[in-house]
Amino acid sequence: MILFRSVLSFVFLIAILAINNSCSVETAKAPIKKQLIILSDYLNQTDVGIFKPFAKQEYVDLKIIHMESDKIIGLMRNQGSNVQADLILINSLYDVQTMYKRDILQTIHFEKELDTKIKKISSTKNKFIGLGIDPFIIANSKVSKIRTYNELRNHPFVNDLDKKQLIPMLAPIAQKLKRVKANNWIRSFYKSTVAKDTLLDTLGNLLPILTTYTKYTTSKDSLYQFEQRFLTYPNARTSGVFFNIRTMAIVKQAQNYSVAKSFILFYSEENNNIQLNKKLNVLSTFQEGLPFRKYNETPSNLVQYYQTVDRVIKKID
Repeated sequence: MILFRSVLSFVFLIAILAINNSCSVETAKAPIKKQLIILSDYLNQTDVGIFKPFAKQEYVDLKIIHMESDKIIGLMRNQGSNVQADLILINSLYDVQTMYKRDILQTIHFEKELDTKIKKISSTKNKFIGLGIDPFIIANSKVSKIRTYNELRNHPFVNDLDKKQLIPMLAPIAQKLKRVKANNWIRSFYKSTVAKDTLLDTLGNLLPILTTYTKYTTSKDSLYQFEQRFLTYPNARTSGVFFNIRTMAIVKQAQNYSVAKSFILFYSEENNNIQLNKKLNVLSTFQEGLPFRKYNETPSNLVQYYQTVDRVIKKID
């Protein structure tokens, strides 16, 4: 009898444990994916794969919406804190500065967590974090060459930069020279510029083209014949090469702020930053052995000259 009761108690205990385990299995839920929505003027949803390392590590469902910078500003101004977006990745620092002035970016509170090299191309005051650099270069031919930015004042060349790129390119000139000299420099620059469809000089030689590193290394535009030209970094051994910044900025009052912060910190780490910039065809500030010296003034100090350059360009146009 005692043995029977012991066996019965054991069977009952096993049954209870089985029921508990069954309930645990039924009630266990898969972790919920975090969300991150990116607005970008140079990426779209087909590019989401380049962020796979971050998405996998942080278990994030990432969405990219392609939108020009002026439309991003309009969207933010109209919808405010209700906007369905968290992070902004923009091609030119000029547009980020405009967004900062329109007060649509979130203040950066985690500067101390960033690497020193990232801090040098970032500005917590202007609410952006640098991702990579895109140098302003010259695509030269074997005969017609420009080796310094100063030669752009008196040598015919084709300008492949739009206004949003041109203003960051000319900002160091406004910073280095006094106002009158800077104005004269920019006017001489414009006088040397020839029409984009005028690619040959009077002797039939290919004219130099002022463009960006990204455009030179990725463009398939047969008009410019980049394959027949070689890349020159102006001022590479002297005062340094001028460059634009690919940036990361958080939307003001972003609904997924913590995920956006994690994204920035992830791609501010050296290895992750180098790998991502390779995919974006820009250069990482961590990259060793660059064939040029970078212009030593920080982008955060140069943005204050954008308005001066813009004013001069408007008078010339």
